[in-house]
Amino acid sequence: MTDKTIDQLVEGLSEKAERRFRLLREGKTKIVCRSIWLLITRKCPFECRHCYFCGSPNGESMTVDQVERVVNNLPTNLETLGISGGEPFTNPKLLKKTLEFIQTRNFPHLTNLTVQTLGFWARDRKRTISKVSELIDLGVNSFYVYGNDSWHIEQGLNPQNPELLVDVLANEFGAIEPEKMMSLNYLFDRDTITYSTRKTGQILPIGRGKWGTTENEWQRVDTNPVCPCRDFLKLNPNGYHYIVNFNGEVHFCLYQTAPSLGNIFERPLTQILKNARRRDIFQIMNRGDVREFASEITDNSQQVAEKAISERGRCIYCIDLLEKHFENRTDKPVLYSVFEKEKCRSDS
Repeated sequence: MTDKTIDQLVEGLSEKAERRFRLLREGKTKIVCRSIWLLITRKCPFECRHCYFCGSPNGESMTVDQVERVVNNLPTNLETLGISGGEPFTNPKLLKKTLEFIQTRNFPHLTNLTVQTLGFWARDRKRTISKVSELIDLGVNSFYVYGNDSWHIEQGLNPQNPELLVDVLANEFGAIEPEKMMSLNYLFDRDTITYSTRKTGQILPIGRGKWGTTENEWQRVDTNPVCPCRDFLKLNPNGYHYIVNFNGEVHFCLYQTAPSLGNIFERPLTQILKNARRRDIFQIMNRGDVREFASEITDNSQQVAEKAISERGRCIYCIDLLEKHFENRTDKPVLYSVFEKEKCRSDS
C-alpha cells in the first residue's frame, strides 16, 4: 500500500474529522457538498438490459459549454469529483475538456478525481498506457473500472479489456486497490493512484431494468424504512455527494427519480441547495422516513407503507411513490422521458 499504512490513513481520517467539527463549531465553514458525480453523457456502446440509466449508443451528452458552466458553478471546497455517464470514453474530447476545466478551476481541497469506465477501449497495451498517462496528467488519480460482469458481457463487452486496464494501472502506474479502505479513497495524497472494480449483482427494477429483467434478478428487499438519502440538505462534517445529470439536473439520489434540486447550468450549486431548503417536499425527503414521505404525497397510510416496504423494499416502494407523484405532471426529471422513449423503442 505504498509507504502509507492503514494506521496512517485512519489517523488522517481522524484529523480531518476533527478539523471539520472544529470549523463547524466556530462557524467558519458550511460543509454540505463533499462530492459530485458528473454524468456528462448517457451515451454508451452497450444497451444492457439491467441499466437504470438506459445507457445507449444514441444517448444524450452535455456540450462543452455546458460542462464549463457546471464546473464553474461547483463549490470550491469539493473533496471528490467523479466523471461518469453512460460511458465517458464514448466522447473522449468531452471527457478531456471536462478534466481541463476542472484543472483550470483549481479546487484547493480536491484529493480524489475519479473517472468511471467500462474499460471497453483498453484493447492494446501501449495505447492503454498512453491514455492512462494522459488522464493522470489531467489530474485523474482514481479509476473506477466496472462492467466485467454477466450483464455487460451479455451485450458484447470483452472481459479482457477491463482486465487489461486494471493490469496497466497496477503494474505500469503502481495503482493500488484499497479493498476494505474504499471509503478512505478521498484521503489519499493527490500523487497516489488508486483503482476500484465492481461486478453488478442484483439490480433495482428501474429504467431498462424494469422491463428488461425478471423479478428473481431484482435487488433483495430492504425493509428498513429509513432512506440512506436522508440529510442531503443538512450541514454535517461528512458532507454529501450529489449527482449532476447530462441535462444539468442536480439530484441527491443516484436513481434520479425524485424531483431535481435545480439546474446547475443556470445557477451555482450553493444557490440550488439554498432554494431547495425552502421546499416542503425536500424537507420531508431530507428527514428520510419513507413512511412519512408516502403519507405526504399519496393517500397511503403508515400501515399501507409498512406493508409495501416489507413486500417491495424501501427503494422500490419509493420509486413507485415518485412515479405516482409525477404522473400527468410536466416537471418530471429528465430520466422519466428517457424511460418512456426507451420503453417504446423496446416494445416496437
